[in-house]
Amino acid sequence: MDQQDQARWEYVPGLLELVEQGIGPQDLAGREFIAPQVRSVSHAAEQLLPAERSRLERMWDWLKGFRRESTLCERHPIWVPIAEIWAAPGGSAEFAYKVDSQQESQAEMTVFSLAGFGGGSRRQLTTAVRISASSSGAAYDIRAFLTVYRYANQNTGEEIYSVNVDCAGEFGEYRSRDVEIGEHPLHGSPTDQSQLRDAGYTVSRVERCAGRTGNTEVTLRDETLRSWKFSVSPGLPLLHTSLKLGATCQRTKAFESKFVLPGGHDYAFCAARGEAPIVPLCVPLAAQE
Repeated sequence: MDQQDQARWEYVPGLLELVEQGIGPQDLAGREFIAPQVRSVSHAAEQLLPAERSRLERMWDWLKGFRRESTLCERHPIWVPIAEIWAAPGGSAEFAYKVDSQQESQAEMTVFSLAGFGGGSRRQLTTAVRISASSSGAAYDIRAFLTVYRYANQNTGEEIYSVNVDCAGEFGEYRSRDVEIGEHPLHGSPTDQSQLRDAGYTVSRVERCAGRTGNTEVTLRDETLRSWKFSVSPGLPLLHTSLKLGATCQRTKAFESKFVLPGGHDYAFCAARGEAPIVPLCVPLAAQE
């Protein structure tokens, strides 16, 4: 693994921070920010659709009455999953991010809270990496930091929280780890496509290998926007519930996933509905009668 990763995190403010600074919707030209229900990723104000701009102005008026009351946690370290890969039973799998080609764009990752009005952080992924899995799964994570503020409305007494992924100025810190088979979302057992749909998964590809005795190797690459969700468990200072965070990755054509699929089974590649992770989940399909 190449450890010469000099890219730093860049902070993108949320709405509450901008309101505190006295910035109004009319001042957003050329600025980037993160707002709920406004595509949920950083973007410039001039790119907003009319419906998004109207929604933003209504939120702005509502947030003007809130003032920061307390800090629940400040720059608390968390691990953000970049990729999780599972091998098919009896097969193997490999995830790689390659930066050795001039034609490859460096992927840009943004991490933010799915609820509330906090800011997020983004950075380029510039370090080549390769992880593999055989009997279980493997994951690759990046370190980030959470700051959570409590706000109160001076007129109504309402309370809201600002969950900020604030990694400004930090370099990358990564970890690779094994994931036990008991943590597999579907426990690795054969299923069928209707059961996958009922469980909340969308199938993106089916590989028919039931008629083979040998292995089939499948390599997946995707250049579209990737997005996924993850939870931060309780244990954060003064917080007693898990937080739901999201991540997106743009310019992803440098990612590559390889699966060795043993013969005798068909396989589905899928993801939780509404998500498009960097590596899809590979599950064996039950034999068709």
